[in-house]
Amino acid sequence: MLSDDSLLLGRCSRWFSSQLSEEGRYPYSFVQSRFSDIRKWKEQSREIFEQYILAPVISISDFEVVSVSDYDGLRIEKLRWSLPFGNPTEAYFLRPLEYQRPLPGVLALHGHARNKILGKSKITRVSDNTDSSIISFQQKMHEGRAWANELAKNGFAVLVHDVFPFESRLITPSKAFSVLDGVVDKNGDDYSQYNEKASYMESDIAKVLFSSGFTWPGLTLTEDRIALNILASREDVDENRLGCCGLSLGGMRAQYLSGSTDKIRCTVSAGFMTTWNDFILHHAIDHTWMYSIPGLSNLMGLSDIVSMTAPSPLLIQSCSDDELFSLDEVRKAEKNLRGVYEKAGFPDHFDHRYYKGSHRFSTEMQTEAFDWLSRWL
Repeated sequence: MLSDDSLLLGRCSRWFSSQLSEEGRYPYSFVQSRFSDIRKWKEQSREIFEQYILAPVISISDFEVVSVSDYDGLRIEKLRWSLPFGNPTEAYFLRPLEYQRPLPGVLALHGHARNKILGKSKITRVSDNTDSSIISFQQKMHEGRAWANELAKNGFAVLVHDVFPFESRLITPSKAFSVLDGVVDKNGDDYSQYNEKASYMESDIAKVLFSSGFTWPGLTLTEDRIALNILASREDVDENRLGCCGLSLGGMRAQYLSGSTDKIRCTVSAGFMTTWNDFILHHAIDHTWMYSIPGLSNLMGLSDIVSMTAPSPLLIQSCSDDELFSLDEVRKAEKNLRGVYEKAGFPDHFDHRYYKGSHRFSTEMQTEAFDWLSRWL
């Protein structure tokens, strides 16, 4: 038994943890005996999910193509669209230069990594004049690759967009961010001061969102849904073959998005799988507010959210030495997910693979992720 002083909030964490169900025993886990029809269960569970995630309903009328270029064997479009709040969203759409028919589309979802200066640029390269901070980030997290580019080279149409408050969606000067005045040089290579201080502002952002009747993951989910609709609307994209893929926060975004819509036919989530219990006992301190859905953990486990994508194919990728998660809790989530797909009658549509090393999206992981998307899309 873990000692109290090893827990995030000591004996308080132990009590909070005791209030949770075990994985697979939550009221809205499909493995519960009261559920037999996966379609009816998904309908009920998604209704509960929507009640708690409190995603605002926002639609946009159009988007702008800012520029078009050819680079790295790809056609790259820079897109822009406006939402009712914040700066306009910017995105990159990437596809092979030559293609014969509408392509399968993938929403490539950027992560967090305590870096809000970068969003979509974390996983793309659009010219040889790439900022050294981007190259450095990709070397650390993706073994030097812009993985959205690599995915497009594998025959996919890929959309990568910024979400609030990253890159183009950074918060403009405000009272809460006045602490950052005089610190940020957005043209420089070292953004560490901005990102360090911006991380302290997450609590203020969360307070504002919760006070307004929304949640942060709900806001993110709305932005991802809008991007998915844009991807599906394109003539060069087959709207019946859409997938999503992401690392870390991007992996979480993939889970919340694919679990809540049948538009996603195939999902890859890397570097984000565990239990609510893991956050309570150990790792809430290591993560953003962007995962937190107050109250839902009384009804659904974290793995139950993405299980709502079943029986659509789902690949979860975890690193055995990932410092952000406890491996024993990850395996509990895996067991629940395997149980869901087995009960649904599609055990081959799910896999959870483990890799050596710390939190990252290695070339090995990328290759297997792209193969999974190619297999099913």
